[in-house]
Amino acid sequence: MSEGQVFPVPPAWAARAHMDAAGYDAVVNNAYGWATSAVATLTVFLPPTLHIQLQGTNVLLAWPAAGGTYQVLSGSALSAAWQPANSPVLTSGATAIVTLPTTSTQQFYRLQRIGP
Repeated sequence: MSEGQVFPVPPAWAARAHMDAAGYDAVVNNAYGWATSAVATLTVFLPPTLHIQLQGTNVLLAWPAAGGTYQVLSGSALSAAWQPANSPVLTSGATAIVTLPTTSTQQFYRLQRIGP
């Protein structure tokens, strides 16, 4: 494990995961004695809610800007290969926004965390 390493939270744990954020240490012992590690801080990032709105001939995707850096991925089916959306993420106050043109085919969208 390294500093800043991110581990995904299984969906079943997400509802209570924020309650587990704190400082932790490990105590290891054997026949020769014991040792306590330095304190490590656990920070829990819950996934943001993605809001989707049709605005004229565009699709407006928005989510809270706090809590990490995300990119929008799109796909023509849930089982399709997801591709980065070709549009910049803009910030308006506390909201991250991506505007994409509508297409003649069905599209699915999701967020992928790419940074702190």
